[in-house]
Parts: sequence; structure tokens; C-alpha cells
Amino acid sequence: NGDGGISTVDLAVTVNDLLSWYIDSDGDGLGDPNSTPVMSCDPISGRVSNSDDCNDDGDCMGALDQVITFNSIDDITVSSNAITLMASSDSGLPIVFSVTGPATIDGVMLTPTGAGTVMVTANQAGNNNFNAASPVVRSFCVNPDKPPIVILESELTTQQDGIHTWFKDGVNLNNQMTNSIQAEEGIYEVQITVDGCTSEVSDQLQFLVTGFDEGINESVRVYPTITRDWIIISSPKNGGRLDTITIYDLAGTKYAHKAWTVMAGNHLNKINLTHLQSGVYIIKITQKNKIFTQRFIKI
Repeated sequence: NGDGGISTVDLAVTVNDLLSWYIDSDGDGLGDPNSTPVMSCDPISGRVSNSDDCNDDGDCMGALDQVITFNSIDDITVSSNAITLMASSDSGLPIVFSVTGPATIDGVMLTPTGAGTVMVTANQAGNNNFNAASPVVRSFCVNPDKPPIVILESELTTQQDGIHTWFKDGVNLNNQMTNSIQAEEGIYEVQITVDGCTSEVSDQLQFLVTGFDEGINESVRVYPTITRDWIIISSPKNGGRLDTITIYDLAGTKYAHKAWTVMAGNHLNKINLTHLQSGVYIIKITQKNKIFTQRFIKI
């Protein structure tokens, strides 16, 4: 000082440590451990002195949760082609599917192997950045195919498994639930259910009973069985007039005959077939509560 003495001044000095500074692209205060650190005693803009970020594309403190979105699946049938499963996670990680029920999975493609209820589970196990997602389950039906009805003598069958609902002339045959039933004359339909999954109703089938009363079967003749324009029905002379004559194709469609000509008394009748297309037909004849049926071919 001015007196020649010495003055003392207290100074506060801060010495920063030399630190590693990591890129913090998302500004969450956590550095990217995969970035190349810069050594400095002073803070560097855009960098932080830790490498704790698990995903530098967004904010995170440790592993993030993820949510799966899994579209509903429409019902299909056994004969359907493979379908594509649609699911995703908001993490962007791939979905893995598993299945229970009559179906197989290859990647995102599901193929039905039978009828019944199918359950598909969408999973995402997570990684270092994301926790495992909660699984999402979707269920749907693989419905039985529309059943064809097969005639085995006096029996009708679908030759398919499942609970059968048979209809005769539009009425539910509640006590008939197996795949085969004894048939009487009428129009039949059937529907099949497997594990709560139900088919379409079958096409209608007209069942015509053959081999009725031996008397009329032995006494009535239909000829020729291969014909172009006409068919002759011969019945006993003392049997009286025929009550009805009806023609069906094999699908059960009923056709009116164009003309019914009595050729000799009541026992010989000539039927005009010129209006029919070529094919196989069944002629049904009734007389006094007796029934006769005969197949013939129209050429």
C-alpha cells in the first residue's frame, strides 16, 4: 500500500475436473452412450457429462413401455386361403404370433386346418430400450364349409363332423343332431356347428323315396329310360287313373310336363318331354296313396 506495507486479498478459484461429454440429441439430460465423448473441463453445448440414455431419439429414463395394436380377425371357413395377421407395436419392434386351435402360423400368415375357435396371441418381448409388451389376444371362428347332403339309399348324410341341425320342409328337426338321418320324402337342409362355429345352411335337397308299395312298383312301367321327346307310363288296366305325374331333376327342381296324353283307357299314358334340357331326371307317379319313382335320361 502507500505506507510501503503489503495488502492481502482473498481469491476464490474454481477448478473444474476434466470430464467426458456425450451427445444429448433429444435434450433429456441423458447422453448417448454410443456417441464419441469430448474431454473438457467446461460444459459443451448439446452434450452432457453422462451416458445414461437408453434411446436418444426420445425422452426416457430407463427402458420404455410399449403397446401392441392388433386388428380384429374376421371369421373364415375351413377352405379359406391363408390370411395375413395385422399387428404392430408403438416401439417399432416386430410382433411374434402364436396360435391355439385349428390353424397354423408362418410369420404373419395364418392357415386354417379345421373347424372351430382359433385364438391368436400377439407378443413383443422387448429389448434393452423397451419393456416386454402386454400380449394381445384375438379370437375368431373357422366355420365349417357349407355342407353338401349325400344320399345313401334311404339315409341322408353330410359325412362331416360336428353338431348337425337338420331341416325338413323348412322345419327344424330338433331331435336330429348327427351327421346322418333316415329320410322321408321332402326338402332337406342342414347346418353344422363345431365349437360354437357354424356353417352356412346347405343347398336344399329334394328327397324322393323309391321302393314303396310292391304292388305299384311291380305293376307300373316307365319306358324308354333313354329318350328324346316322349316317355310312356304303363299301369294295370284295372288299377284306375294315375293321380299325379311329376318330373324332377337330380337337384330336386320340379318341372311341369308339357302334355299328358291318355293313349289307352287309364293304363297307358304318354308324356311330352320336348321342353326339357338334356340330362338325368326322376319321374314320380302317385296312385291311391302309392308312389312309384323311376330315373330316365333325356337326350
